[in-house]
Amino acid sequence: MNLYGTQNVARYENKDEYSDLKFYSIFPFLNGSEKLIDEMDDDPLTALNNECVVEMAKMRITGAIKGKPSIKLKSFGNPDMDEDKIRLLSYPVSRIIVSIMDKSGLIDSLVKFESERALKNINNIITTTNINFNLSDLTSELNIDKYITKINHEYYDYSVKCPFYIINCNSELSLGDFPLHDGEVYVKRDIIEQIVKNKLQDDIIEGLPFDVPKTIERKLSDIVTDINNEINHYDFEICDEFNNEEIRNEKFPDCILDIYNRVCNGESFDNKELFVLTSFLYYIGADVDEIEQIYESVGLPNTKDYIIRISDGLYPPPTYKSLDNMNICSNKLEGHPLLDYKNK
Repeated sequence: MNLYGTQNVARYENKDEYSDLKFYSIFPFLNGSEKLIDEMDDDPLTALNNECVVEMAKMRITGAIKGKPSIKLKSFGNPDMDEDKIRLLSYPVSRIIVSIMDKSGLIDSLVKFESERALKNINNIITTTNINFNLSDLTSELNIDKYITKINHEYYDYSVKCPFYIINCNSELSLGDFPLHDGEVYVKRDIIEQIVKNKLQDDIIEGLPFDVPKTIERKLSDIVTDINNEINHYDFEICDEFNNEEIRNEKFPDCILDIYNRVCNGESFDNKELFVLTSFLYYIGADVDEIEQIYESVGLPNTKDYIIRISDGLYPPPTYKSLDNMNICSNKLEGHPLLDYKNK
């Protein structure tokens, strides 16, 4: 079982300036976490008997689906294990659970969640702990620091070697977007964060899903059922069926068309309805810029980041059952709006 993903060359093990346990509880996918766990009395398999570890692993997974970036221990009375240790062990346990469930969309959501939380922790870690660890340190841990250099420039923050930039940056960014100096691209911090996020996702997803022994599956059957019950109104696979087809609003389900018309006519709508419409538009083929133009045309400015977050796959488009729970499309409980659109 691949409990940790890709483990790179460790650069910051056993540094006096921070506790290894605290550090790896925050970044459990970095090299050194496996070694640290091996030296503990508890390991991921024996930790399956610890309620706190398994519950926190569940919270990692459901938090990924619901887009909740923090993972906090609930009150279990007096846990028999240090909270940092629980947090660290919950990471490989969460990988075991998603491998049992074996849903590609669920695994993708967990991978994105862990990488985004890592970047958030990088931005907060110095102020919330005694750990002196920054974005440049993380590039070193990921073994990509040889391609990235922090620079002293009035506008740009880093230089990136050109071939590495081309391979690792998002496809919508071309070399023409940033200045080129001696074979290196000058970029701002957000580009480096995106590169790091992509590398983290590649490392974290490595080996997922893996085969889990039946004895462990049986041990975790109740927690798998609990997770399924929490996320059963999310449809992770349906999005793959839609790919840039022509958008035709006459094919919209009635309740989606109602929201669309109210938004376009400047009438009242709430945040839940805006989420439903944005998700629906994106997965029937509208791109981020097209949706942003629709919203800007009716007086909804600064929506691009919101649309990008929805398009990132963390929030799968809701089923009719989920819409009914939101008091939207309450006249229908079975099926999915995207399938109705496709088949109409």
